[in-house]
Amino acid sequence: MGKWLNYYYKAWTGHNPESILTEFDDFSQGIKYPFDEASVAQFKGNIHKYWCWVRDAYPEIGTVATHMFGICVNAASVERLWSSMGFFHTKNRNRLKFTRVLEMAKLRADINYNRRNDQQESANNTMTENKNKIKMIMKMKSEMKMKMKDIYKMKN
Repeated sequence: MGKWLNYYYKAWTGHNPESILTEFDDFSQGIKYPFDEASVAQFKGNIHKYWCWVRDAYPEIGTVATHMFGICVNAASVERLWSSMGFFHTKNRNRLKFTRVLEMAKLRADINYNRRNDQQESANNTMTENKNKIKMIMKMKSEMKMKMKDIYKMKN
């Protein structure tokens, strides 16, 4: 287990671990704060949030744990990436290197993501503008009612 902790810490951070094994030993005993049951229970099952919190006191094992629990557990994102890569890597473009196809797929995903965000922002802005228009109309309607009451009082 220690070999893999060292490997992934170095792979994800680019630094050699200094205390990851002692941090892991504290964790595996499960009695020392913040690895006690009372501390874990406060996060109500949100294990990623718990490890983000632990990372302040135990930076190395916390970093590895947040990376591990931050990994998407379903294959939808990977399937989407493969589909996108299949769009670029066709029979006619079969000589493209894998790295080039991956870069093109990432670029396409980034463009689509930004386009969706822009559309969402536009929809939100439109909704806000419509709400403001409705408020203005309601205010005008209220003012018209007041003026009509004043006119009616003047006639009587």
